[in-house]
Amino acid sequence: MLKNNKTTKTKVVIKQSIAFWSPFSDGSTNCAIEYAKALSKHYDATVALVELDMLHPSFDIYFPSSTGGFKEILRADRIDRITFENIRNAAIQGEFDVYKNYFSYVDLFNIDMVVMEKVLTMITAMYDFVIFDTNRNFDNKLTDLALRISDRIIIPIKPSPLEIDLLNKYLEIFEDHQEWSILKCAALINQYQPDHPTFLDIEKTLKTSVIGYIKHEKQSSISKVMSKEFEKIADKEVRK
Repeated sequence: MLKNNKTTKTKVVIKQSIAFWSPFSDGSTNCAIEYAKALSKHYDATVALVELDMLHPSFDIYFPSSTGGFKEILRADRIDRITFENIRNAAIQGEFDVYKNYFSYVDLFNIDMVVMEKVLTMITAMYDFVIFDTNRNFDNKLTDLALRISDRIIIPIKPSPLEIDLLNKYLEIFEDHQEWSILKCAALINQYQPDHPTFLDIEKTLKTSVIGYIKHEKQSSISKVMSKEFEKIADKEVRK
């Protein structure tokens, strides 16, 4: 695990786990990656990015490597053999550490969730910031686990009336049936355009807070715009 340069980065005194989840597949993976980049770039902190989207894994596109998978961690077939060392050795190590999925769809029905919860809890203990990239189906075992154990849930959505209305319905379901408080949720408005409702109208309508707006840009500018916006979001979240 690489440590950040303490002479140029802001020290942090918090530990936090953050799940990126979107019921609409509105760029949650890109947002999770950009958030990890922003945290590792500007803060003297250890950061891990964890892929928990079993149904649509995509980290191989962004982090091509034959290592970094949960199957390497879970080769220790007894729960008492899973150690911090073999977890760390399974990561793709760099500016921030990456844990890739490597599960198949069939594995979804065979995963020992007690073991997975132990592994994810150990990962959150190892790092200052842990970011979970989840699947849009909140009843998926891994997504449900990530949403439950995370300190913060960031929900990327497009600012259409339909998506706002549906997210409000999801939040009502969570409030009525889940074991965690919806107060840890926040919306991230993605692909915002001038013809969308105003910031004020969006925030009046949503049943959760809004932590930022990612403006819609030409393809060549998306990465640069997202990077700057996530630096602002990370700074706001860290300083809360």
